[in-house]
Amino acid sequence: MAKRLFSRIRQTPTKNSKAVTDPTYIDGQTQLQVLRAPPNERLDRLARAAAAVFSSKAAVVTLIDGDRISFRAMFGTDMREKPRHLSFTPLIIEADGPFVINDTATDPRVREHPAAIYTPQIRFLVGQAIHGPDDEAVGAVVVWDSSPGSANEEQLAALADLTSQIEWELFRWELFEAKRRLEDSEERLSLALEGSGQVVWDWDVPAATMTTSAHTLAMLGHEPEALSGDPWKWDAFFHPDDKDRIYAELRRVFKGRADVLEIEYRMRCKDGSYKWVLDRGKVSGRDERNRPLRILGTLTDIDARKQAEQERIRQAERMALAVQAGGVGIFEHSLDSRIYSWDARMYELFGVNPDSFTPTLHEFIRMVHPEDRGHLRRLLDGLRQGAPGVDTEFRIVRPDGSVRDLRVLGKVLLLSDDAPRLLIGTCWDVTDARNLQRQLAHQASHDALTGLANRFEFERRLEMAVRSARHTGKEHAVCFIDLDRFKLVNDTAGHAAGDMLLRELGQLLAQQVRRSDMLARLGGDEFGLLLDNCPQEQAERIANELIARIDAFKFRWDGRIYDVSASIGIACVGATAGTAAEIMSQADIACYAAKTAGRSRISVYRPEHSEAQQYHRELLLAAGIREALAEDRFCLHAQEIMASSPEPGIRHYELLLRMRDAEGQLIPPGNFIPAAERYELMTHIDRWVLRQVLEHQADTIAAIPGLVVAVNLSAQSLNDPAFVPYILALIDASPLTPDRIVLEITETAAVTHLASASNTIGRLREAGCRVALDDFGSGLSSFNYLKHFPVDYVKIDGSFIRALTDSAVDRTIVESIHGIARKLGSRTVAEYVEDQAILAVVQQIGIDFAQGYGIGRPQPLDEVLAALRSSSQPA
Repeated sequence: MAKRLFSRIRQTPTKNSKAVTDPTYIDGQTQLQVLRAPPNERLDRLARAAAAVFSSKAAVVTLIDGDRISFRAMFGTDMREKPRHLSFTPLIIEADGPFVINDTATDPRVREHPAAIYTPQIRFLVGQAIHGPDDEAVGAVVVWDSSPGSANEEQLAALADLTSQIEWELFRWELFEAKRRLEDSEERLSLALEGSGQVVWDWDVPAATMTTSAHTLAMLGHEPEALSGDPWKWDAFFHPDDKDRIYAELRRVFKGRADVLEIEYRMRCKDGSYKWVLDRGKVSGRDERNRPLRILGTLTDIDARKQAEQERIRQAERMALAVQAGGVGIFEHSLDSRIYSWDARMYELFGVNPDSFTPTLHEFIRMVHPEDRGHLRRLLDGLRQGAPGVDTEFRIVRPDGSVRDLRVLGKVLLLSDDAPRLLIGTCWDVTDARNLQRQLAHQASHDALTGLANRFEFERRLEMAVRSARHTGKEHAVCFIDLDRFKLVNDTAGHAAGDMLLRELGQLLAQQVRRSDMLARLGGDEFGLLLDNCPQEQAERIANELIARIDAFKFRWDGRIYDVSASIGIACVGATAGTAAEIMSQADIACYAAKTAGRSRISVYRPEHSEAQQYHRELLLAAGIREALAEDRFCLHAQEIMASSPEPGIRHYELLLRMRDAEGQLIPPGNFIPAAERYELMTHIDRWVLRQVLEHQADTIAAIPGLVVAVNLSAQSLNDPAFVPYILALIDASPLTPDRIVLEITETAAVTHLASASNTIGRLREAGCRVALDDFGSGLSSFNYLKHFPVDYVKIDGSFIRALTDSAVDRTIVESIHGIARKLGSRTVAEYVEDQAILAVVQQIGIDFAQGYGIGRPQPLDEVLAALRSSSQPA
C-alpha cells in the first residue's frame, strides 16, 4: 500500500475518475478512517499556506463522503461539510490539472453555481485534486476569495506542491502501520530466528558456504541457488553505489572490531530492479585468531520504508520551495527567554544582514513602526499570559527608511512541561496588497470625476452623524444640491464640457465648506453637503452663500460662457431624526420643492408639506416592510380550498401572508403589498414564505397525510434569474415533496412577463411542483394566453364568481373558462365563493374546487396545522 501511495502521488486525474462515479470507492475511503481522523493542525497550516500563496481569504481541504463534501482542513471559514452539488470539489476533480476561475460572475461554467450566487459568494477560485493511496481522486484543495483574482504558473506549481504535502498528511498513517508491522516482525525474528521460519542466511566462513531461505529468495524473485553456495556470489547483486559501505562493515566484523553487522543497502531483483534491504547479522563464534567461524543473519525488505523516507525528503524540499515561492519567512520566538530565531527570508523581509543583526525582542520592536509598537506589545503580553497564537498585521521601518506592511501568523507550542514556550510562525510582506486595498478603498469612497467623496461614503458619514445627534443632542444638517441648467451645458457643449463643469463646481464648493463638513458628489449633477454641528438657521445661511457663489460662477468652454445656478434642499439631523435614508429623502424632497418654486433658491424640509407627507409615508411603509423581514414579523394564515367531488385523504389550503407592526397588530396584505411591489421587496417576501413552508413548517406539513399547500409568487420573483435555483435548492433539502406544493402565479404577472413566466412555470413543474394560474379571466386576452401556460390549476377570477347566481353572462364566462381549462388538462378553482347558493352553482357547473368565506375563513397556519394533525391521528 505504501508503495502504491507514493510511487505516483502526483499523477493528473482523468475525467472518468472513479472517485466521482464509484460509491464503492468512496466507501473504501471512509473505511480508511481518513474522514473520521481527528483534527490535524498540520493540514490547517497547509490550507493557510495555500491561501497565502494566492493572497486569498479562505482555503479548505475537502474529501468526498458519499453525497456530501467533508471539510478536512480549513482556513478563513468554519464550515464542516456541505452537500456535494453545492460544492466546487466535483468540478475540480473532473478537471485536467489545476482548476482556475478568475471570476465566477463572468465564467459560464460556474456563473449559476450556488456557492457563487449565495453564501459564501465565491468570485475567485483555484483548486487541485487530492489523490488517495490507489491514485484516485478523493477530494480537493480549494482556495477562494470573494473578489475576482488570478493565478500564475508559480502559484499553481506551489499549490501542486502543497497538495502533495496534504496527500502525505492525509494518508501517512498507512506507512506508519506498515512500519509497525515490519518492526514487530523483526522483533519476532530476533527472538526465534529458526522457529519462526524467518532465517534468511547462514554463513559458514571456514567452509566458504552460504545457505539462504526460500523466503528471502522469493522476496527478491531469484531461484534458491542464486544466493546459496559461494557467499561472494552476493557481490553481483549489490548495487554498485553501496558496495563500499557493505565491505567496510564486513571488514569491521572480520577484524574483530564488532560482532554485530547491520547495514541498509540495495539488492538487485530478478527483474533487474533494486530493492532496499536491512541486513542484520551476528557472529556465532570465533577461532583462535579471532576470525569469525559462523555468521547468522536476516535480510529484511525495507523498500517501502526507504521509498517513503525519500518521498518525505522530496516533500520537504517541495514544501520549502513552496514557502520560498510565497515569500514566506519562518521564525521562532521563546516567550520565556525572549530569543528569536529567523530563517534567511525573515532577514530579507526586515531588510537586514544576518551577520550584523541579532533578532532580539528589543531589536524587533525597534524596527516596528512607532504607531504599531503599542499594538505589538499588547499582543506579546497576551501570548505570555496564555493566548494560544497570533494573527495580525503591522508595519516596519527598514534601515533604508522604507515602510513595509507585514502579516504574521503564529501559534504557541509547549513541547514539554519543563520546556520553554515557543511562538512558531510565518511572516510575509503584504505591502502591495495593502497599498492596493487602500487605493481601492479610496476609489470605493470617492468620485472618480471630481475627487470628492461619493454617495456611499456620504451616506456612511451621515449615519455617523445621525448616531451622534441621538447620543449627544448636537444638530447637523444635510444639503441636497442640484444644478439647475446642467443639462443645457451637456446638450449644447457635450459631455466633456459637462464633466469639466462638474469638476470646477466641485472645487468651488469644496473651497466654501468647513474642514469638519463633508462635500460629496451623489451622482449626475447632484451634490451632497453634510454640515457638522450646524443648526438649521446656520445651514440656511451657508446654503444661501453657496447659491450666491454658484450664481456668480461663469463657466467658459470653447469661447462661450454658460450661467449656472443651483437649488438646495435642507434636512435637519436632530436627536429625533429618522434614518440616514429618510433624511436623504427629506433633503431630496426639499430640493424638489425649491426647483418647483422657481430654482436658484433653498427649501427646508417640513413634514407638514403635503407632497412630503405622501413620500414620507411611502418611505416609512417600505422601511417597515424591511424591518418586518429582518425581525421576522410576517406570519401565515391558511384558507381551505374544498374539492367539489370528495377526494379521500386529500386536503387543499392556500397560504396567505400577513404582517405585524411593531406593536404586534396584523396588517392586511392590501396595505403593504403595493408598497412592497413599488420598492421591489416582493422577491424577499416570497423567499420568506418559501422558507417557512419548505424549512420551518416542512416536517409538520409532511406529517399530515394528503395535505397540499398553495403559495403565491410575485411578478418580481418571475423576473429574478436567481429565484428558480433558490427554490429548487430549498425543495431539494426539504422533507416536503414537491408534489405537495402548488405555486400560484397571477394571470397579469404571467402575461406581463410572458417569456420569464413560461420558463419559470416549466422548470417548476419539471421539478415536481404543481402550478396554478391565479385571477384568471381578469385580462383582455385570457383565453389566448392560456395555451402558453401548461398549468395544473386555473383559478377563476372572483369578479365572475360573486355574481354567478344573478348574471347569466358571468355564468357563461365561467362555464367557458372551465371547459377550455379542462380540455387543456387543467383543473379549475372558483374564488370568492361567499355562500352556499354560489357553491351550489359552482358544483353544478362542475368546477373542481371552491374557495371563499362560504367554505372557510383564513385562520393562523399554526392553528390549522394543529387541527389537521389532531384529526389525522387514529382514534
